[in-house]
Amino acid sequence: MKSYKNHSFAIILYTIVLSTLALLYNNPLYLGCIFCITGIMIIRQRQLAPWGKFLLFSLTMVLFYTLCNPLFSSSGSTILWRSGRVPIIGRIRITLEALLYGMTMGGKLITIGSIFYLYNAWMDTDQALSFFSRFADRSALLFTMTVSLFPRLKREALEVGDIMRARGASIQQGSLFTRIKAVYPMWKVLLITALEGSLDMAEAMEARGYGIGRRTRYQTEIIAPSDRALIGCTLILLVLGIMSLGYGSGNMTFYPVITGSYIPWDLWWLMGMMGVGIIGAAAYSVPTGKEEWS
Repeated sequence: MKSYKNHSFAIILYTIVLSTLALLYNNPLYLGCIFCITGIMIIRQRQLAPWGKFLLFSLTMVLFYTLCNPLFSSSGSTILWRSGRVPIIGRIRITLEALLYGMTMGGKLITIGSIFYLYNAWMDTDQALSFFSRFADRSALLFTMTVSLFPRLKREALEVGDIMRARGASIQQGSLFTRIKAVYPMWKVLLITALEGSLDMAEAMEARGYGIGRRTRYQTEIIAPSDRALIGCTLILLVLGIMSLGYGSGNMTFYPVITGSYIPWDLWWLMGMMGVGIIGAAAYSVPTGKEEWS
């Protein structure tokens, strides 16, 4: 018997609510709150080290977006720097509003990326397939097989690369044409492996009687008290988020001037959302579900 950390519906609802709020918010304070809630749950998943690598990669994209937005957008009334006339482009104006807008959008990007990272670490592939197959079994199977293909090809590429280096082949030296020529055998092996894997998968599905009669499920999940607590916290978080947006606290206008932040109200909304997020993270620790044929 295998235990699952939370019910699939609770996990999906939690990630959908977080991602929806992250998309709707333009206020950096609220985006930071959603990021902290996501980070707490990732830490509860004991995925801090891999998440740190993801953050390092994402920070480069955030920095790039922050620097590029003021160069291509001259909107805003607070001018920080103005250049001379540049051929074709004209004068470049860097404004405070454009800089803060770039930072906020970069923060939104890294927050949404962290939410998807949380979902990937939280939801097992077989668990997701079992849940979505109740509504669209073939689409769920196709999506799961497609998503799992890339990690498998990555592992096989690393193994093939190690074998090639052990045989004395160099794939990181020489000119660009030489490196492409050296990598060609690796791509050929990966293509053949992918085709053979698809044939093996088709034979295994046929041997198990896929598509014949009613589909059986190996995983049967039950909604435990921890799942109800998580769902309740998620719904409360959604209500608080909608109310904060309704009162105008979650929105911020950057152009032509920065408006829309009300610190006293923001503190109440943020403390409520953080408290609900921490309670929801505590509901993660109780294992739920069982595994059996049905």
